[in-house]
Amino acid sequence: MGRTVLQRDLFANASGSFSLGRPDQGYSGDGGPAQSARFYSPGSVEFAPNGDLYVVDGDRIRRLTGIQPQTPPVISPGGIVNSASYNGGAISPGELVSIFGSNFGTSGLDIAPYENNTVPSQLGRTKVLFDGQLGEIVAMTPNLINVLVPYFLTTGHTVQVTVQVDATVSSPVAMPVVASIPDLYTMDESGSGPGVILNQDGSLNSSTRPAPRGSVVALYGTGEDVLSPQLPQGALAISTPFPTMTTAPTVIIAGQPAEVRYAGAAPSFLSAFSRLTYGFRRRSPAAPRP
Repeated sequence: MGRTVLQRDLFANASGSFSLGRPDQGYSGDGGPAQSARFYSPGSVEFAPNGDLYVVDGDRIRRLTGIQPQTPPVISPGGIVNSASYNGGAISPGELVSIFGSNFGTSGLDIAPYENNTVPSQLGRTKVLFDGQLGEIVAMTPNLINVLVPYFLTTGHTVQVTVQVDATVSSPVAMPVVASIPDLYTMDESGSGPGVILNQDGSLNSSTRPAPRGSVVALYGTGEDVLSPQLPQGALAISTPFPTMTTAPTVIIAGQPAEVRYAGAAPSFLSAFSRLTYGFRRRSPAAPRP
C-alpha cells in the first residue's frame, strides 16, 4: 500500500526511527499515500531487499513502496484568490480560497472524502499551511487547490501560505488577513455573470425563471466573516441551530433594500459556504433576475 514519507506515531528499530500515517486509529488508505493512511496498531517493521517496507499492523501485514522525489510545488504570483470571485489580495478566516500554481502532488482531480462529517486536514500527499497551521483541502488538481482558511487567523496581521507535497515545500506567499471578503458563486464559476441563486420553489433562478415580486430567494458565497456558533474547522453544517453571521449583511436589489431572512452557513455544506436568504418587496420595480 502507500508510499514513503511517513508521519506521526513514532517507531524505532536498529536502523533508527520514523513516524507513520495519520494520528487517528483505524484501517484505511491502502493504495494511496502513506501520509493519508490510518494504522490500527503498527508494530514490527522490516525492509525487503528491494527497499519496500513491511509493517505488522494488528492482524495485517501492510507494505509501503517508494516514489521518486517530488518537484517542489509552486504558488503562482497572485495565485491565492477567493474561490467564488477569483478576487485576490487578502484572505479571511473560514473563507474557501483557490490556490493556483503547479506541482501540487496529484495527476488528476482529487476530492476530499468526508470523515465524521468533516474534511480531513490533508488530501493525498498534499498540505496547505497558514503560518504552519493546516487548512482543510476540499479538492485539488495538479494546478489548483481549494482550501479552507483556518479560523484562528488574526485580522490585521499577515500570514505566510505554503503548499507542501511529501517533504518538499513551496516558497511562502504573504497574505494579509481581513475580517471578511464576501463574494457570491456564479453559474460559470468565473466570479461574474449569472449567480447561483435558488428561487423560493427550489428552481434555479434564470432569465426564463425569474423570482416573482414578494418571493424569497437564496444566494451562496464564501468569505462572510465569523459565524456563531462556530463549527470545528472543516465541519459540515448538518444540525440546528445553524451558524449565522455575527454581522448582519445588507442586500440591495435594483436600488431597493431586500429583507434578509437568513444569513449563515449553508445547511448540509461546509461552514465556509454561506447561504443568504432574502425576500423581495412586493413593490419592487422589477422581478429580479441573475
